[in-house]
Amino acid sequence: MKRAFTLIELTIVVMIIGILAGIIVPKFKSFTQQAKKSAEIATASAVSAALDRIEGEWSVSDGDFDWNNDGISDDIKKDLSSQGYPYRLDRDGKTFGAILKRDINEKFTLRVDRKNSSLALYSIFTGPASDPKTGVPFSKDAKNLDLPGKPDKNDFWLYVIEANATKKGCFVKANNIDTKRVTAGDFVLIDVKGKKMISFNKDDLGIGFKIECE
Repeated sequence: MKRAFTLIELTIVVMIIGILAGIIVPKFKSFTQQAKKSAEIATASAVSAALDRIEGEWSVSDGDFDWNNDGISDDIKKDLSSQGYPYRLDRDGKTFGAILKRDINEKFTLRVDRKNSSLALYSIFTGPASDPKTGVPFSKDAKNLDLPGKPDKNDFWLYVIEANATKKGCFVKANNIDTKRVTAGDFVLIDVKGKKMISFNKDDLGIGFKIECE
């Protein structure tokens, strides 16, 4: 005759499952967040390398060349800035389709397209970790809730298309960030401290953001 589980035994099993779930679920969330950060940083590194390659070829070319690897010579006066960097990085519905391989799943979003500030021209992007809705939560253990160099949901990536400094250089300035020097071709993470969220529909992003060239 088969022995059935008693109510006490079933209760103990449920309690054990609950304890295990309490241990596993936070670890899974942490793993997912780390994966988002790693994927975003890897894509940003690939974008930076592609921009360097384009500028390098532009600097030694005497005329038009195929900067986006589609087999067709491009009009560099139309598509590249005066400093050799693409005005637009998107193509075929992909955020970085013009500079990265088609099979890369970027999951980046263009938030600000070719904005002028002082003597600089720039665009702004967010990725899977820095997405304002689904990005990585703020770090409770970090100073100002921010881990430097690690994207979270109120950070963003700045692409500097042109930076026409004459003396000291160009600098990113805003509330809640450390002043950062930038040059043309930079694709850099802007760490926003605290919980202040970015308003991409505002000229200053809601944090007094600007690029000043001196």
